[in-house]
Amino acid sequence: MNFSPFPHADAASAEAIVEPSPAPDLPDPSPASPSSKTWRERLMLGSGSLVGLITALVTLIGGVAGLIFLFWPSLRPNEEPTAMGAQLSNPRVELGVTLGEYWDRRRDFILSKNAQSTEPTGETRDIDGIVVTVQVVIEGYADKRNLVQWTLIDSETGGRLVDYPALADVSGWPEKFVIPTANSDQNTIELWVEVPPVPGIYALVIDLYDSKDIRLASLQTDPFTLRPQPTPPSAPTVTPVSTATSTGAGSGLEGGGIPTLEPISDDSE
Repeated sequence: MNFSPFPHADAASAEAIVEPSPAPDLPDPSPASPSSKTWRERLMLGSGSLVGLITALVTLIGGVAGLIFLFWPSLRPNEEPTAMGAQLSNPRVELGVTLGEYWDRRRDFILSKNAQSTEPTGETRDIDGIVVTVQVVIEGYADKRNLVQWTLIDSETGGRLVDYPALADVSGWPEKFVIPTANSDQNTIELWVEVPPVPGIYALVIDLYDSKDIRLASLQTDPFTLRPQPTPPSAPTVTPVSTATSTGAGSGLEGGGIPTLEPISDDSE
């Protein structure tokens, strides 16, 4: 006699209870087709393609901008200056250049630097002077005006010329300002400087100031000697000739003081 824990269950029910359950479905180890990828996977693939496209576009724009700045440097934006300051060096002095001579040989240059300049006339052309060129290196002052000033000093004492106060703290001419085109700029300025008519040994001090009147750089040239100016030859004195006419025969002078010749008589007969 069989013992059953379920006295009221029939044989069919007992077989159903002890029947094993089917095995669970296992994932297919074969690669999933594109259509079977989840939305997260599809989003990741799409994001990667978008990032690659953006990177390529940025690279292209950078290359085009580099070519534009190469052929048109003026379009390049100024970078923030890393340092600010200036230096003056390599002065060269040319002696004995009058204002008139300088104008005649550098007229176009003068007008390009100072359009309001007018041609010197009369005695102004004879004012004696020197021409000075100086190299300027300036950092951090792109497109800003920096004032050039000069002062003539006595080289032996190092002091200013007491008798010529107008030759001190003079704005440069024809180049009054240094205006860098970039934060790091190098250029050469040229100045005509009036000198006194007194011979002696002098030197020139050149200063560069920013827009706030702060001195950025200063330079003193080597001493130079001014010689006495040659005195121009005086015009000969002309004594007027009397226009009075003599009535005596054979005087040889008639009105106007022009000599005349009398005919010679033939006494040989």
